[in-house]
Amino acid sequence: MLKDKALYRFSDELLLSHLWLPAGFWGRLRGLIGRPALQLSQGMLLANCHAVHMFFMRYRIDVVFIDKDFVITSTVSELAPFSWCSDAGASHTLELAAGAIAYMSLTVGQQLVVRDK
Repeated sequence: MLKDKALYRFSDELLLSHLWLPAGFWGRLRGLIGRPALQLSQGMLLANCHAVHMFFMRYRIDVVFIDKDFVITSTVSELAPFSWCSDAGASHTLELAAGAIAYMSLTVGQQLVVRDK
């Protein structure tokens, strides 16, 4: 089951109106595999995760790594299918539509906030 939340920058600027948090081992393992490409208003947050793979994916995504306080530690734009990336200093991983990092002007050091809708 996916929980639907919202993501903000600095607690008041809405970035994503649909932020999904996959539950359970299989939900986290599947992630975006087999799902339609994300829209700019959508994302998936993998809690307690500092690496993602793109095996069996059909499209590129942007990846944002965040620490335990939800501060951005690094970003990866346009991660290609059948590749992977990681950030050992991250606590959580945010998967976004390709191009979302630039569109939202996300940068290292910015504070993000997850809220119920």
